[in-house]
Amino acid sequence: MPRTQIVLQIDHHRILLGKSGDAKPFVRAVPNDADIYSKVFLARSLQNMFQYSLMMKPSDAEVLLLEDVLLPLELKQLVSRVLLETLKVSSIMFVPDVLTTCIAGGVRNAIVVDIAWEHLVIVPVFDLRILQKQMVVSSRGGKFLHQMAGEAKQEDLVYQIEEAGLWQKEDFAYLRNRIKKEFIGYDNEEIFDIDELPIVQMLKRVYKDLPLDIRGRLKQRVIVTGWLSTSEGFRKQLEKAICPHFSLITSMGPWVGGSLYLEHYVDLERSQTSRKLKRCKSVDEVVLEDWHLQSFRSYTRNCC
Repeated sequence: MPRTQIVLQIDHHRILLGKSGDAKPFVRAVPNDADIYSKVFLARSLQNMFQYSLMMKPSDAEVLLLEDVLLPLELKQLVSRVLLETLKVSSIMFVPDVLTTCIAGGVRNAIVVDIAWEHLVIVPVFDLRILQKQMVVSSRGGKFLHQMAGEAKQEDLVYQIEEAGLWQKEDFAYLRNRIKKEFIGYDNEEIFDIDELPIVQMLKRVYKDLPLDIRGRLKQRVIVTGWLSTSEGFRKQLEKAICPHFSLITSMGPWVGGSLYLEHYVDLERSQTSRKLKRCKSVDEVVLEDWHLQSFRSYTRNCC
């Protein structure tokens, strides 16, 4: 009996789980007081989503896990152990989420601005290969935005900012201006610490370090994903700050890209079964595939 292909994405405040080919995933919000990487919490959350949202047994699933490019190997091992040893899924495959973000945008080459909870990372991607040496990381991620909102006594607005029109509200002006100056880096010539750069300065650094022959293609394809990425007000402000040197393009997000990846490249994945972690193996007995070791491999052959 063929296995059902499932796409799983885990970030700080939500879990996205759904079947390959579906338009959108089921989403479970993570409570503020919960540890997303607690083995008990993660196992219970995923079990409930398989049982009540997907209405299927985990043992019938082949899981594609979208991994953050900076996900520590021990956390990757914990998630693998929960899926294989606790939930008994059939197998797991790993793909970096920045690559599926590109697929969901219909491109092979792009500069991906990933606003995660712990960090902000800008990743140049060429031919669906991560250019690791040109990556730039900053501590100004979702946590930084939340702390900034806390100082302005507007904590709840960070979670609601992606709603239409909220960016322009009068009582949001102070926080909006701080985001423009300290997070986007708009009209800001200040000298920042190397690990606290805003987006504009990070983009300039990435562009400067890129090989000359690919600069032109990548600067016209900047994709924003993660926190604030669906806020039209934020996107317009960022676009204003980076133009005319860079151009933003739209992506449907990493989960949709993972779904497209499996839906259209099933035969390719079946030819690479050695890259899958199988249920019959203990997680402690295998070396987890690390994207850092796959820097020169394209994840699809004829995509986009």
